[in-house]
Amino acid sequence: MMTFATFYNLDEAHALETVLNERQIPFEKRVSTEDSGIETIELLATEHFYDAACDVTEQFQKAAVARQQERSGRCCPKCGSKHLELVEHEKLTWVTQCKDCGCLIAR
Repeated sequence: MMTFATFYNLDEAHALETVLNERQIPFEKRVSTEDSGIETIELLATEHFYDAACDVTEQFQKAAVARQQERSGRCCPKCGSKHLELVEHEKLTWVTQCKDCGCLIAR
């Protein structure tokens, strides 16, 4: 079993679990308490389902970021659009990109 997601919030973990179940991707959940008292939730998959679980997790996280950005009122400095998405960047790792005009926005 290989870990594909770690959460500190039970609600967030449960939301991803729902998506994984809908997509029929089997997984295992392990809940543990760190020395600091913080509870962590790890989601694990077998090697056979690991890549699929990672793909679903990445989509889930991008959607969560998009919802958060929509609520935050952030908009593109170039065109004013609220249609922003998180994308990988060669030098900055992750940046926000406007879906309408393509403008890259450093976080």
